[in-house]
Amino acid sequence: MFVAFPDSPEGKLGVARFKAECCLRGLPLKGRWITPDEVVTAFPDSSKGKLGIAHFKVACCLRHLR
Repeated sequence: MFVAFPDSPEGKLGVARFKAECCLRGLPLKGRWITPDEVVTAFPDSSKGKLGIAHFKVACCLRHLR
C-alpha cells in the first residue's frame, strides 16, 4: 500500500497512525478523506494496535468526530 511502510506488524501500525493523523487533522489521503472507521480497521490486531485504537477513539471523542 505505502512504499515507506513495510508489510509487517510495525509497518501496519505506522500506516494506521498515519491515517489517524490525516483523519484527525482533516487532511485528504490520495485525494479522499479518511473516516474514523477506516482508521480503526487499519490498526493491527495486537496489543499495540488495541492501544492505538483506544488513543484514537479518545482523540475522536475530544474532537467530536464519529
